[in-house]
Amino acid sequence: MENFWFRKGLKSRSLKNANTKEAILDIDMKKSEPVNLNAFEIISLSAGFDLSGLFEGGEHKKEIKFTSNKTAKIITSKLEEVAMHLKLKMMKKDGHIKFNGSREGRKGVLSIDAEIFEVAPNFHLVEMKKANGDTLEFQKLVNKEMRSSLKDIVWTWQGGEPPPPHQTGETEFQTCQVSEA
Repeated sequence: MENFWFRKGLKSRSLKNANTKEAILDIDMKKSEPVNLNAFEIISLSAGFDLSGLFEGGEHKKEIKFTSNKTAKIITSKLEEVAMHLKLKMMKKDGHIKFNGSREGRKGVLSIDAEIFEVAPNFHLVEMKKANGDTLEFQKLVNKEMRSSLKDIVWTWQGGEPPPPHQTGETEFQTCQVSEA
């Protein structure tokens, strides 16, 4: 990819390189607003258009998404609460949230990037991606700790989540007598 055409305009939106002390000190802790999505971005986030299942198995997923009908402020404060409970360091900048583990894992310190997207007023999509560390450690943290801690703000989990017991996909039909008059 030496051709300048391929590199022009690339703006990485992740908070990588936030591991150094200088980068952590430079982070501006001002109010972060969720990113607004247009119709094309919303359609591309649809599970029907997600081709990642062709390339990676469910146990190797490096990201999770959920929707919420809570405000961005409530979502952010709940993520802060979960981070404190799980002893994760949390940094906010420009609508991005970064979680860093407190200890070194098998493949380095676990680092998770989260971003809140505004689909409509009081309807948000939260995307959390593993930025560094072990994928299995990420999956364990997400499935055993975060999902249960976030259940009061999550409306639906996107992909990979079995439906709750009351939503098995089966429809119950009641029989009734129809009398002709």
